[in-house]
Amino acid sequence: MKSRSLLDSFRFALDGMVHVIRTHRYMRYHLVITMAVIALSVLLRVTKIELITLVLVIALVLLAELFNTAVEVAVDMVTDAYHPLAKVAKDVAGAAVLVATLTALAVGGMVFLDQPRLRALVSGGSMHRPANILHVLLAGAVLIAILVVVTKVRGGKGTLTRGGVVSAHAAIASFLATAVYFAGGNLLAVLAAATLALLVCQSRIEAGIHSLREVLLGALGAMAVAVIMFEVLSTGR
Repeated sequence: MKSRSLLDSFRFALDGMVHVIRTHRYMRYHLVITMAVIALSVLLRVTKIELITLVLVIALVLLAELFNTAVEVAVDMVTDAYHPLAKVAKDVAGAAVLVATLTALAVGGMVFLDQPRLRALVSGGSMHRPANILHVLLAGAVLIAILVVVTKVRGGKGTLTRGGVVSAHAAIASFLATAVYFAGGNLLAVLAAATLALLVCQSRIEAGIHSLREVLLGALGAMAVAVIMFEVLSTGR
């Protein structure tokens, strides 16, 4: 058996993730909920420990869904006829997803419902304390990554690392350039970041990897995420 390189293993893992996102709507639901939880964590400015806890339970749910899919595929590969044991295997795998989801809901409730900023938001109180810039950056990066992956998979064109209906490189470069502006960088830093972002976008078009439309979709979408994360969530408006 031919040994796999680290790069091959990573590529095969990405193929598995693409399959699950493309064929299982519940995984897409989980990703949408993940984006909502991350955005809410920025809005409420949870503590580092609370954020770590949320990330762990999110990972628990995603892992359970991945294993559930693996069990379903393995069972279907062995038999396409009804068998009581096949049903048990699928039911138990589904139960694992249920347990992980309920655990995540419980943890999310304990983290979010006890937040003073949530009470301030509901009561109309002031929410203008400066946000943690690093938290905003990390949350924005995760949101963009999920949006790019889902868009590429649903678009059915290209791969996660090359081609597709949106340019991931343009999205990342544009998000970082916009983040430099909102983070209060000086004029030289902003111009340098914008220039680098434009060069990245141009390189994707000149290399024939993406069209102008695909680059614009990635860049404008990422800029919109940055504006929301910094202008709305971080200021509490």
